Amino acid sequence: MTAFLDQTGPDLVTFQEIFWSDACADIPEEDRVGFVCEDWQPGDPTVAQVLVGAGWQVACNLGKPDKCAAVDRRVGSFAGCEDDFCLEGITGSTIDGGGSGARVGRGVVEQVDGGRFTLVNVHGSSGVTPDDAACRVKQVEQVFVDLGDGEPAANGSRNLVMGDLNTDPGRWADWDASAARWTDFVGQGHAFHFITQVGPDAPLSYQGLADIDHVMSDAWQGSCWYAGLSGASSDSAGVEHDAVIDAVYFDHRPVVCDVGVP
Repeated sequence: MTAFLDQTGPDLVTFQEIFWSDACADIPEEDRVGFVCEDWQPGDPTVAQVLVGAGWQVACNLGKPDKCAAVDRRVGSFAGCEDDFCLEGITGSTIDGGGSGARVGRGVVEQVDGGRFTLVNVHGSSGVTPDDAACRVKQVEQVFVDLGDGEPAANGSRNLVMGDLNTDPGRWADWDASAARWTDFVGQGHAFHFITQVGPDAPLSYQGLADIDHVMSDAWQGSCWYAGLSGASSDSAGVEHDAVIDAVYFDHRPVVCDVGVP
């Protein structure tokens, strides 16, 4: 993954379900061999920091150290985060019945050129029951209505919303209320639009079954590609990108988007 990020050279990265290094304390010694915990010590860089490397700032969702965002300091830094790593540097709140911590987080990126924008890191709850969908509906509303502080997570003058929705808004809206809720705020006639593809012809980037990893904005346009996904691994320059690893290791394909002012 480190090599992949070096090759793609992103400005921003959002992670969901990334290993939180402090959890090493709960990993039995015999299970640490060949794993990051084998030689990790308190105070060492986290997995997210190791992946993006030097010159980056990493901040994580409130109460969710496995959901983090990173910004290259040549682009900017997170408002209120002074260090290279801020454990709860991204604002959020819990949802009753939706588990612990914040699955929707708001970070404000202060750009080196003097501008600023809001980055929203989303990791929707998994599951296919009506209760699961109802929880995701509340998470969508955190993004666009109220994060818990009276403002939507995407409350900036320019916003990027990125992450694993755990639903497919282009295919599942007829039976998943949370998929339909995304379309209430994103798409034709709304302030926000999908930069990633949606709909019946969108790449099946999640285990060949669905398209649940998305990037949205109200300010930028762009195009996206998926590493190693047949027919969708070509970037805007026509370059094909191989899978991150040949083995079947990730259940998601990394989504890489080139965005700019329209």
